[in-house]
Amino acid sequence: MTAAFDAIHQNGNRTEAARTAISSLLGEAARVGLTPPQAAYVLTTAEHESNMGNSMVEDRGYAARRNYNGGVAYRGRGYVHLTHIENYRHYGIADNPAAAAEPATAARIAVDGMTNGAFTGNTLEGSIPANGEPDFYNARWIIIGQNRHERGVARRLADNANDFLAALKGCGWQQ
Repeated sequence: MTAAFDAIHQNGNRTEAARTAISSLLGEAARVGLTPPQAAYVLTTAEHESNMGNSMVEDRGYAARRNYNGGVAYRGRGYVHLTHIENYRHYGIADNPAAAAEPATAARIAVDGMTNGAFTGNTLEGSIPANGEPDFYNARWIIIGQNRHERGVARRLADNANDFLAALKGCGWQQ
């Protein structure tokens, strides 16, 4: 994991939270058999949503304006900023929402939700097939669904995913 971390953050902020995030996410990705392109998109999503583990809990004031089902107690937490009481229930943590921000739980939620379509019905395999060309641009809909217009974000994340993929390939992750 050290080689992956160094490759991914060769010019970036090397925080302990980022090291934990990368290690947790790549460990979970390897456990479930994600391909390097799929793992790259999980990483780019974590970087966008939680600043690669440096912002594991969404600001309370921001959450209050978002009207999440269940209220601010179910605001964004973890590497993909899990929201809404239904999603917390799905992962068995509605009675302890803070658990979504624990690295191992956050990694499991991120990888499972993106793999199995738990967030929007869209999956990694749908946009980033194991045996095909990755569509990193449309992979954004795995997290937010197609009802929001985030084309600029989707483009930026697609570029970032390509960078993560190059880093993963460069260090030999799961080759």
